[in-house]
Amino acid sequence: MLSGIGDPTELRKHGVTPVVDSPEVGKNLLEHPCLHVLAEVNTATGNAYSSGLGRIKAFASYFLRGQGILGESLAQVIAFVKSTPEKYEPDLQFHFLPYGYWVEDGKRVVPNKKLVAFFANVNHAESKGHLELRSASPRDPIAIFPRLLDHPEDLRSLTESLTWIRRFSKMPPFGDNVLKLLDIPAQEAGAAADEEFVRNNAMPSYHPVGTCRMGADERAVVTPDLCVRGVQGLWVADASIFPRHIAGNPNATCIMIGERAADLIETR
Repeated sequence: MLSGIGDPTELRKHGVTPVVDSPEVGKNLLEHPCLHVLAEVNTATGNAYSSGLGRIKAFASYFLRGQGILGESLAQVIAFVKSTPEKYEPDLQFHFLPYGYWVEDGKRVVPNKKLVAFFANVNHAESKGHLELRSASPRDPIAIFPRLLDHPEDLRSLTESLTWIRRFSKMPPFGDNVLKLLDIPAQEAGAAADEEFVRNNAMPSYHPVGTCRMGADERAVVTPDLCVRGVQGLWVADASIFPRHIAGNPNATCIMIGERAADLIETR
């Protein structure tokens, strides 16, 4: 947008001279709406390494033997499920973390407690946000309007994830170790309480995509061969070209896009 590619009306508002009329630049912002639920357990977890001494032990174990928590994956279990049986494909993804944390004043706090975490996020989210310029200066951060739960189906799916988290917490191997789920409404409180909890606690998964949508139609920002429509010699090769969101973490897909872009540019 700062280069003049975007919605001409929006660009002129900030003193940017339009070069290419491409009104969908910055639109179609897609995310995986996410819910973070902590559980207190009766066995040691990764939180045991949150102290200074614990961190020293973790580094020593990994450095000397290549073992310990630093040699393990962040999410040790991942599951894809249908929130309800009638769903055509899994609409929820769960990550199970061997430690728990919360955020205070923008900083991650890992307490010395026996905690694990359940992360739930919506696959193929339908809610769409957008980006806007704040000014013509590249020093000013972009304005982000995520609109995470704008589509009712995303809200319904994420609310249903609480039912699944309660079920997971009672299943082996969790069931014998989970003492309680923290902060979420009691199951007896009903669907309205769950929905309110989701509205107040939903967050992004840090999987933003879609603001330079790829497509064959004239309004698409990027063509199927990754060229910016209306510009010669300019390609986009990152998650912003997603026309819709995927199921799962987008890292591997982004690598694939980069490799495909390299092949396309090399053959030009």
